[in-house]
Amino acid sequence: MDEKSTFSNAFKKTLVLWVLLVVLALWSGVGIIILVSIAFTGTLPFLLGTLWLSLSGPGKAIRGQFEVWHVRVFAAAIFFVYWTYGQKWAADTINNLFGVDAKYFGITSIVLTALFTPFGVLYREDFVGVVYTICLGLFILLGGYYFVYLLLAERVVGRGKKIGRFFIMMVFVTFFLPLVVKISAAFKPAVMNFALWADFYENHLCTDPWVNQAKGVVFLDGGRVLGYFPHAADAPFKIVSCNYERSF
Repeated sequence: MDEKSTFSNAFKKTLVLWVLLVVLALWSGVGIIILVSIAFTGTLPFLLGTLWLSLSGPGKAIRGQFEVWHVRVFAAAIFFVYWTYGQKWAADTINNLFGVDAKYFGITSIVLTALFTPFGVLYREDFVGVVYTICLGLFILLGGYYFVYLLLAERVVGRGKKIGRFFIMMVFVTFFLPLVVKISAAFKPAVMNFALWADFYENHLCTDPWVNQAKGVVFLDGGRVLGYFPHAADAPFKIVSCNYERSF
């Protein structure tokens, strides 16, 4: 099998895995599956780029350039900038969801930075929606003309393959991109549920009247906590005082 076929097969298998994972996440609604699908969606362009560098002829030629020391230094600098931006983006996301400093959400902050920064950079809900609208408009305007051309034009080389590719593109625009829009909308609720599991504590020493209504807390400074009140009518997250009077 030549390099082109090897890369093509790996590319197709990766896309199929992504589609199945996203469909399973949206169908099941299970938090951990949604998070995995979001992480996979974010890293998909980088994963496909890695496959291209590893398996294709041009990719291997480019990969060989990394043996030069100054190229490695440049790559390390890019990674540093990426990690710094990831920390800033994770902090902004946590602050937007909970209204407090991200330093109180140690586990969630690390996971967001390491696994979900690509998603936050490439798949913002507003950006994906605009891309979907543009692609759909272009498909409606140009797709019909191109399809008629393939059917009626004479001496079209590879007519069957081109028609097949046209239908694949139609399915991508009308099915796959809406999946990305839906998974983008599920991002913040999934992060919130993960933070509730990772950084909120159900066992604590607070003895205030609100304790029976709170399902978990995050300890802040100055004797305060961020409490999670799932049955609150106004807001589920509130900053409240904590009196440490329990002994053990």
